[in-house]
Amino acid sequence: MLVISFRTGFSEINVGVLVNKEYLLVVEDSKMFLKVLSERIAKDTPFSILPAGSLQEAQEILQRYPASEIFCALLDLNLPDAGRGEVVDLVISHGVPAIIFTGDFEESLREDILNKGVIDYVLKESASSIDYVVELVMRLYRNQKIKVLVADDSTSARNVISKLLKRYMFHVVEASDGQEALNTLDNNPDIKLLIVDYNMPVMDGFQLTKKVRSKFDKSSKAIIGVSSYGNNLLSAKFIKNGANDFINKPFLNEEFFCRISQNLDTIEYVQALKNAAIRDFLTGLHNRRYLFDVGRQLHSSARRGQITLTIAILDLDFFKKVNDTYGHDAGDEVLKSISRLLAGFFRETDVVARTGGEEFVVLCVDLAADKVAELFDSLRQRIQQEEVVWKEGSLHITASIGVTVMLEETLDETMAQADRMLYCAKEGGRNQVVCRTKEQPNGNGRCPLDQE
Repeated sequence: MLVISFRTGFSEINVGVLVNKEYLLVVEDSKMFLKVLSERIAKDTPFSILPAGSLQEAQEILQRYPASEIFCALLDLNLPDAGRGEVVDLVISHGVPAIIFTGDFEESLREDILNKGVIDYVLKESASSIDYVVELVMRLYRNQKIKVLVADDSTSARNVISKLLKRYMFHVVEASDGQEALNTLDNNPDIKLLIVDYNMPVMDGFQLTKKVRSKFDKSSKAIIGVSSYGNNLLSAKFIKNGANDFINKPFLNEEFFCRISQNLDTIEYVQALKNAAIRDFLTGLHNRRYLFDVGRQLHSSARRGQITLTIAILDLDFFKKVNDTYGHDAGDEVLKSISRLLAGFFRETDVVARTGGEEFVVLCVDLAADKVAELFDSLRQRIQQEEVVWKEGSLHITASIGVTVMLEETLDETMAQADRMLYCAKEGGRNQVVCRTKEQPNGNGRCPLDQE
């Protein structure tokens, strides 16, 4: 970890701790405004600031840093050495996406500036303007992972919309009619947003919207209807058939982007609420509620012989000492680090959950019986080797793991047996794995439970 600061004719501005982050170029001649904006960006985004107070300083930065390292640029139009927005041409010529953030935006300049291909413009009117521009940057950041389907029989109309979407950093796929759109959706189930024209051959926009809604609800995929024949009735029909929104063509680019952003924000908000119900807030792993909801279904399937199920309970050794010695912030960092390790170690078909404190449960589906001990001992070694970076140093921790491949009548009873194996691992000296199998129902021969 490294604390980075920059000097560009201003007093030194600390922009925080950088760990392989990309940059935002901020061209702003107001020292106070740059400081406030830099602090917000460092606090609320994964980016660090490349600040410039003039066209000349911006040019020097663009010569030092390749465009691939600069996510986008926030540009003031009025600079000491360039008062008519010349910085826009400079930045765009280097292939860096641009957002105008200025206090004086003449209407006569608006069309010329937007025609240059900038993403958006924001006026410095109040503190809420900073909120908006930070949210805009994060919206663009999230857009990179969002796939959008454009369904329109007009090649020119598709090209216009697709070009706009790509400017906003979306991944775009296209279809020329409703049936092709459905086929494309089948091949790209990760599509999150559909832009659907009304008047299309084979299958029109209404029919397409109905078909999509029969499979996906509004909280999983957003549909925005568009049409050059737009009227209130057409808009109402789109909404009644399941669309989230409707836009008349031609539209202002700003309106188009705002509508898209609002619909995606709603989907993400609903998904966040759902995740809050099934995810652990600190680590992002599944929580106890999800574990038992899904676990009971898997246990039932395993009892019927449809799958095999391995249950492991993992507990971090001497975790209380970490909290007592380094503080709870260090303990939280250990939990997050181990959680990332667990999430990457197991398959998507497995369930990894934090059930409380320093305890985790893993449900493995169809894991070969002869690979169980080897797999979890490999996990134990990975945890032992994990280096948790904390302030000036690093922390290491070990884990004890109890595993069972033998199913009891209920999930609770089966987990109780895995917990008994965990007890054996703890009593046996910690930092070890004890497996319950048909051959060793009490784990290994050293387990204290063997004497019961």
